[in-house]
Amino acid sequence: MIFIKRKEGNNGISKKVKKCPHCGASARPKKYSLLNLIIVVGLVWFCWAIYNTIIGLTVAPPVSPELALLSFYCERNHNFYYVRGNVKNISNNALSNVAVIGELKAKDGTLIKSSSALIKYNPIMPRENSPFEVINNDDPLIKTCSVDFKFFTGRKILYINLPAEEKKQ
Repeated sequence: MIFIKRKEGNNGISKKVKKCPHCGASARPKKYSLLNLIIVVGLVWFCWAIYNTIIGLTVAPPVSPELALLSFYCERNHNFYYVRGNVKNISNNALSNVAVIGELKAKDGTLIKSSSALIKYNPIMPRENSPFEVINNDDPLIKTCSVDFKFFTGRKILYINLPAEEKKQ
């Protein structure tokens, strides 16, 4: 017969019993299942999402644009579609974790694919220019592209297109 040494007492008990015959304590240690772990992780994620929603509702996004789109172009190369360009920080603050979203569209403007990537300079300092590049798999339906900007955390960044004469400065 196999005996389990217990912390509560000096007496060993059989592996087959559910409770200690001496004191009534559970003979088997509690096991945490994968389901318990998934539930705990799910609850933490849910609380984090609620917290971020509340914070997002209380912090007003800026009303004025923070970026200026200096240029961008789309290029099909082998089996990939590239969206490349240059953006400028026109705010008075350093902007961290700025992501560019390359939206690839059909002839009628229907979104086919989108991808995002962080711009090259992180953070982008006030009045600094930064190149960007987004790469996606090619699709024969892609005819046009556009760009948008957001922070890595998800908040959209307001931007303007600079006229050609302002881009040269």
